[in-house]
Amino acid sequence: MNVPDNDKQNQEQFLELLRVADPALHAIKLAMIQTNSDPNVVFHIIRGLGNINLGTGYGKIIVTVHGHFVQGIVTEERVRYDLKTEVDA
Repeated sequence: MNVPDNDKQNQEQFLELLRVADPALHAIKLAMIQTNSDPNVVFHIIRGLGNINLGTGYGKIIVTVHGHFVQGIVTEERVRYDLKTEVDA
């Protein structure tokens, strides 16, 4: 994320405050800055994880990237069955 020179000090102070207040969010913010990632992508991935967790607890999140752009984020929740099925012939 490119920041004008006059805002760099504010960003550094904010990151230091975030590091102290919430180290997990600080790590996420640093990763987003270092990879120039869109926060909306992270939001939708976290939301997808939450929806799977609130539901069956099984599923996957598929992020489709085409030409350096995220084209879609799909959350698929699954129902898991570990039951042996016997069919009468």
